Amino acid sequence: MTTTDLGSAEWERSKISGQDINMLKKMGFSKKEDSLQFPKEESYPKPPIDYRVSFVDHLIRGLSPPIHEFLRGLLFVYGLQLHHLMPNSILHISIFITLCECFLGVQPNWALWKRIFCIRRNGHHNVAYNIGSVVSCVRSDVDYFDVKFPDSVQGRRKKWLYIHEESSNPVEENIAPFDGEAKILRRRSWDAKLPRTISSLFLFLLFLKVEKLKTVPLSTMTTKAPRALPLKSRVLTNPRLPLSQTPLPRHTLFLTLLQG
Repeated sequence: MTTTDLGSAEWERSKISGQDINMLKKMGFSKKEDSLQFPKEESYPKPPIDYRVSFVDHLIRGLSPPIHEFLRGLLFVYGLQLHHLMPNSILHISIFITLCECFLGVQPNWALWKRIFCIRRNGHHNVAYNIGSVVSCVRSDVDYFDVKFPDSVQGRRKKWLYIHEESSNPVEENIAPFDGEAKILRRRSWDAKLPRTISSLFLFLLFLKVEKLKTVPLSTMTTKAPRALPLKSRVLTNPRLPLSQTPLPRHTLFLTLLQG
């Protein structure tokens, strides 16, 4: 049976309320005036230069400008845009970054991410949605933390806005400009694990630490990084965080290893 791709027909006028805006202000998004822009009367996103399309539900799950380098690289390797990710996928990434930086004492580790997670398309009745239609899933052979996510987020598609994307060099490390009609193409990188030769011992030790953390009550845990929104880029000055221990490598290396 043929799958229908809705393309630009999915979009409609954003319905962000005053209550939503006040909530974002309380979260600190008003401290930097250009961090967010709210749509006016447009029914299809037309982000200004250096802005990307995101959702209120992304922000309350940890997304914040400037966007964390790990998320930038993840979107590049998977061939996705911000608006493709479901809110719970953003939360998965937020938890993972917090796990690495605060409890494992390392930069977000790509090999560990690939060991735990894969990416799936979230379809519905032979209709291919592009808005919030990609979800990160824990691999079936991994015993991860038992995190309870909402089954659905009502109205999430209707609360879209523009988030500032600070340009960086090289250019490929920037999040791709918004294209609301671009089809989501499945890549081999969605499922493929990294070759065993890449930091296999380091990955094994990290995974052992994750297993150990599962047995520790949250009330007894101590963190190794300052409190911050997980998906916000920041300079980590804690000497315990080894910068060379297989964090997210350059995107060109990823493409060589994973892109199909």
